[in-house]
Amino acid sequence: MNLNRAVRDASFAMPRMPGSGVPGAPGLPGATTEQVGTPAAEVIVPLEVVPQNHVFVAPQKRIANDEGMRMWLKSTALARFVTFIKTINTIYTDKPLSTNCTVSHSVQALLQCLETMNSWVDLFPPMVDPQRFGNRAFKSWVDKLEECADDMLTLLLPTHFQGPDGALLELNPYLVSSFGHKTRLDYGSGHELSFIAFLCCLQLVGAITPDDHPALAFKVIPAYFELVRRLQRVYTLEPAGSHGVWGLDDHQFLCYYWGAAQLVGHKRIKPKSVLQREVVDFFAAEFMYLRAIQFIYETKSGPFHEHSPLLYDISGVPNWAKVNAGMFKMYMAEVVKKLPVVQHIPFGTLLPFEEIAAYQWEIPGTWLNLLVLCLFIPAYVVGSMLSASIAYSMVVERVLGSRLERIVLGMLWIYAYWGVSELAIFALDLSAPSNVLRSLHAANIQVCMGLTGLFNLFLAMERFFLIRRIADRVSTKYYVLFLAIFFIAIVPSVWAVFTSPLHLNIIATGAVQARVQSLSVLLLVVDIIGVIVFYTSTYILSLKLIREITSNISPEKERARIMAERRVLFSCIVMSGSFIAFSIPVVINVAFPSDAAWAISGTIVLDNVIAPALILYFMPMIREAWMNRVVRALVMGACWWGRRKQQADEDKDDEYEGRYTAGSEDSTSVELVAPQVPFTVIRVTQGG
Repeated sequence: MNLNRAVRDASFAMPRMPGSGVPGAPGLPGATTEQVGTPAAEVIVPLEVVPQNHVFVAPQKRIANDEGMRMWLKSTALARFVTFIKTINTIYTDKPLSTNCTVSHSVQALLQCLETMNSWVDLFPPMVDPQRFGNRAFKSWVDKLEECADDMLTLLLPTHFQGPDGALLELNPYLVSSFGHKTRLDYGSGHELSFIAFLCCLQLVGAITPDDHPALAFKVIPAYFELVRRLQRVYTLEPAGSHGVWGLDDHQFLCYYWGAAQLVGHKRIKPKSVLQREVVDFFAAEFMYLRAIQFIYETKSGPFHEHSPLLYDISGVPNWAKVNAGMFKMYMAEVVKKLPVVQHIPFGTLLPFEEIAAYQWEIPGTWLNLLVLCLFIPAYVVGSMLSASIAYSMVVERVLGSRLERIVLGMLWIYAYWGVSELAIFALDLSAPSNVLRSLHAANIQVCMGLTGLFNLFLAMERFFLIRRIADRVSTKYYVLFLAIFFIAIVPSVWAVFTSPLHLNIIATGAVQARVQSLSVLLLVVDIIGVIVFYTSTYILSLKLIREITSNISPEKERARIMAERRVLFSCIVMSGSFIAFSIPVVINVAFPSDAAWAISGTIVLDNVIAPALILYFMPMIREAWMNRVVRALVMGACWWGRRKQQADEDKDDEYEGRYTAGSEDSTSVELVAPQVPFTVIRVTQGG
């Protein structure tokens, strides 16, 4: 068998199932490419309750071809669904089904609905049917469910969402399709997905809350699995979309994903324990993974490795954490990314078939790898080292006499922090990837951009007010006009950015990262516009001042001072120009998102290197202080290396120093070092 393959693929935690399609599906491809777009599984979105005035629509099927699959893999619906199953997975981690939990009124009503459905099996016993799969009595059971579904949902929903035009309109299709198809008489992972989508929608309408998640995990979901197993057994439902012997399970999948989470850290039960029937039977009531294995033992005969080879291979994985992680990857590949499975999912407003805002920022993996390896990491390493060394030199050499130098010092510390923090996040994400780190990375880079822009704005303001103090004859009207132009430029720009579809979708999530991004984008817009307006006004003021001085034939000393300040102004404009040049694509990408704009805006990290280099070039006092510290560091390094080499030579001399040694009974050997020939040993033997 393929036991070695499962162990070898333990880094991916799961062997891949064959990608064959479902035969007999006319006009539809059997299976789509596994990597179609970027899966929304990588985005965690908050499941917030929709407002009371929310308008519901009848859900419709939207996935019919590869283009529909691409949209599905980037949709808000998938992001919300995956967020829900990951949340439940966290609840299950290292906990048996007997874990105590509080059962609310809504959860109790949901359990009562499942119990009622279970009782209908007795009302509609299986008919005498020659078919191998699918008893026609199941059609009567589903008809009963369709008849009573609205009444059941009314018991679950808040009052303001009841009624034919309320949440019933969207929840009914998910509930009815959660137990199998009444025409095909089958049940599979697509129906299982529909029930979890139903639970997710209940949270979106406020019928259940995050406090109900433990009760869903330990009460409702196990009850659902037991009900559908009874339906499978009583009505001999055909496996929907089964891969046959090479499938994980004929009907279900999530019970293995969540069941593996329950067993993470268990001291006695290992993945290979599923091969021991007595262990499975003893613990099946507490762990869903073992209950699913027990059901296989009860319904199939023959050696386990023959009727369930994939589960047999998985038993060779070293621990449950790898099994759990691999089950999620396998679920995404074999359920979420398979068109024959997801083509029946209806989409409404609770699970909308629209591209999630976060994917406006995504770029292909190849581009991302190239940017990280060839641009991000080198720029952060060089930029952080250069900025930190310049800032340290300024502090030690006390080059802090002017306000301009203090502003530059603050800017350098921001660049140093930016580079070090991003390198730390990259390292952590490589060792243990997580959505938290990616969110932290996005928030960190936006905050650093906003703060860097703020210091550039301080730089521009310092030049403006300095020139204005020199040109004290400039009227106040000009100053008021400048402020008016500044605010007139900011208002439409902020409006354009904050009304863009991307930004509105991000704000709608309500996440902390979204709030940080909102403030950072606002700060960045204000910084860029402020820097441009301040420098433009300062340049105009300096021109006017030079004309006045020249026309009045002012003293040479005053003219030299004005020209010196003008040269400083030009250097500040160039230094801030690099930041503006690399920041404007970021703002454009927010207003007009595209993959190309993301790639361009990613070059903002180049400012980590260019800005400190420009500071060294244009500010001679800072450059001189930095060179002094660099030369001193090189000299100290050379001295340290010389001392270390000298110490190594002395240790080698000690090793070869002559010593007395004891000889045999008839001869005594003495080792002497000849004074004229160092390190040469002369052996003298008595009696020789």
